[in-house]
Amino acid sequence: MGFIRSGITMFAIALLAALPFRAAADDAPRILLGSSQNKSQYMLPAASEGASGAMIGFSAATMSAFRGCEITEFRVDLDRATGTDSLRIFVADGLEKTPLAEWRLTGEKSGWNTFVLDHPLHIPDEGPLYIGYEVEGMRYLKYGKRLMASDEYCHTEGTEWSAWEEQDLSCSFYAVITGDALPTTNLLIAHSRLPRFAWQGKKMVIGGDFINLGTDDIHQLTVSTWINGEKWAVASGEGLNVAPRTAGNFRFEVPSPEVEISEGTISFTVESVNGGADASPGDNVSRTSPLLCSSHFVPRKVLMEVFSTENCTNCPNVHKSIQLFAEGKTDIIEMVHHAGFLTDPFTLPDSEEYLWFYPASKVYAPAIMFDRTYFGDNLPHIYSDGTPVTSVTLSGLKEQYAEATEIPAFFDIALQASTLAADRTLDLEICGTPLLALPPSETFLLHVGITEDSIATQTQRGASGTYWHRHALRQMLTPTWGDALEAGPFSRSFRLTLPEEWRMEHCRVVAYVSREKSDAHQTAEVVAAEALSVSPLLAGILMPRLDDSLPGRFYHPGGRLPSDGHTDIYDLTGRLLRHADAAPAGIYLRKVSRR
Repeated sequence: MGFIRSGITMFAIALLAALPFRAAADDAPRILLGSSQNKSQYMLPAASEGASGAMIGFSAATMSAFRGCEITEFRVDLDRATGTDSLRIFVADGLEKTPLAEWRLTGEKSGWNTFVLDHPLHIPDEGPLYIGYEVEGMRYLKYGKRLMASDEYCHTEGTEWSAWEEQDLSCSFYAVITGDALPTTNLLIAHSRLPRFAWQGKKMVIGGDFINLGTDDIHQLTVSTWINGEKWAVASGEGLNVAPRTAGNFRFEVPSPEVEISEGTISFTVESVNGGADASPGDNVSRTSPLLCSSHFVPRKVLMEVFSTENCTNCPNVHKSIQLFAEGKTDIIEMVHHAGFLTDPFTLPDSEEYLWFYPASKVYAPAIMFDRTYFGDNLPHIYSDGTPVTSVTLSGLKEQYAEATEIPAFFDIALQASTLAADRTLDLEICGTPLLALPPSETFLLHVGITEDSIATQTQRGASGTYWHRHALRQMLTPTWGDALEAGPFSRSFRLTLPEEWRMEHCRVVAYVSREKSDAHQTAEVVAAEALSVSPLLAGILMPRLDDSLPGRFYHPGGRLPSDGHTDIYDLTGRLLRHADAAPAGIYLRKVSRR
């Protein structure tokens, strides 16, 4: 469905989906029951013939707060005045059920029309509630920014209702609720933040965003955390001061479990609001998230992939922000793909293939991706497109980085390399060991690439004079979508000659392990990453060039080195090791002894 943006200015004000207000002629509290803000900003083309319509469904949990109340009027934003009785408004207690009531009305003007009922409609004592309208003769149906989740439907061709799929928009239509039983404290959880991993000895962070659907300010919350269905911790906070018609948020730190949990769950509930019961506790429950807890987690390095090209005028300023953000963070590995907005001399076919991570509807630059992971469950305001790729903001970088570093490394990756400056040959050994129990049915893949930093150019749009490209991907040594790994420890060897135009002192080997790519954009997550700079190899830390005279490389799982009395063992820096030595897991060389 295509949208036309109206000329109305977009305001960054969090109005409520259910909006308490006071009428000018009557100071009795009222609540607007709807899912959008009260400013229309988008227009959906209506049917050329016949009626078009929109409908919103509210769950039984949400409606439980309004039992004993009445609907006294409706408000709808119309494209223009309607014909006589060509607007139909209805209320039902189910999607395909006969309406509880309906009205034939006439819209008198373009814009918001208010229809006061001669006889208020009593809200049913149980079950969900659906409100909707159908109208003839409109050019457009109007929509505003969504403020709360709800079931929503529309039709612009024919009479069949279809699910509304624009999750950030909702129709500009409300029912007005009044009554002595209006809820004073009525909180709705709009979004929950839950950890996937609990590090023993560290605090877990739980939190969320909520909407105040009551008539009183919210200043205090008590929240219980549940692990595996059992209450684990209770936290309370005061001083929120969230007024009606506004949204709020909370964040609590709770202790991690003291036992290992391999297949657990975590959730939270808001137990009380302002020290008392909430009017609708059924919508005070978070989603349930899987949880792993261990004392053996190993911190990971984060693969931060940036999409940028020389054709992008905004990219230089964004790269400055990224550089300032990443400065001093040794756990960030940056890799820049010259793709996303046309191409340039640094564009690789691999980088163009990685545009698969974008939503199907758009490709753009600058853009960013952390560990090829979709963090939308905890950061829906950043991951609005449903894929791992997002736009770049400083606040977003901080939140995305925090999410990525909460996840432990799944593999320990070790890189060792040697190079000879004379012929620019790079010999590379990569080995890895699983750090977590991994499902045998799941395939993991190794990716190895070479990046180069500080590449001078005079052709970057949006920059004046010499511009220095950061960490551009120069070559993938593995296939575009990785090299499948065997179960357990792995090792791989690579040899390449660095082209003359590459400055070796600015080159870096980047190795990372990911899950296997499938049809879903959220499945190819990077689970471990490591990087090795080539520059130390140019400063004299060189090993003899590997050639066919060396009997071979072997993987040592760690501990005391093996001895057969006929060979010497070297590490990949060329250092001779004693057989009695204990050595870490990694790749080693075995050579016939000259003694």
